[in-house]
Amino acid sequence: MDIAATNIGRTNAYRAIAAIAALTFAVDELTKVLARASLSLCHVPSDACQQTDLTSWFGFVRLENGGSPLGFGQGLWVWVLLALVGLLLVPVYARAGAGAGLLALAAGLQLGGAIGNLVDRAVFGGATDFIRVGVVVVNLADLALLAGALIGTWVLAHAGARSHGKGVNTR
Repeated sequence: MDIAATNIGRTNAYRAIAAIAALTFAVDELTKVLARASLSLCHVPSDACQQTDLTSWFGFVRLENGGSPLGFGQGLWVWVLLALVGLLLVPVYARAGAGAGLLALAAGLQLGGAIGNLVDRAVFGGATDFIRVGVVVVNLADLALLAGALIGTWVLAHAGARSHGKGVNTR
């Protein structure tokens, strides 16, 4: 493949990542606006909080989260640093040949989710979590971050296994 074709491929990958990130961010923020407008703020999910239970293990309750689940990494600067480190994955994903479409999806989900939670922390002092799954309460940005990490890991692991298993030159 010539250099011009490689650059076009990377440009398209960056565009796809940006589009997926923008869509992820927009949907995440829209759902958080709806949650803030329709659910009263709870400090601890309990029977006293306004909750909408769809099943015994899934429902909606609004919490504000200044850190991550289980209290790791409290404070805005921890998340700014983690978001910047996450941005370093974007060029890695964009340069990968195998599974480039899935890697663009993974990077876009991670970037959009990170920006969504980072904006909430900067503007509101914490992310708005409202989706209760069992005892965990998350938001769409959290789910996008998780999905992006799982997709990216799967694609990179399988691309490495294919290249090593078939004796493909990986230079």
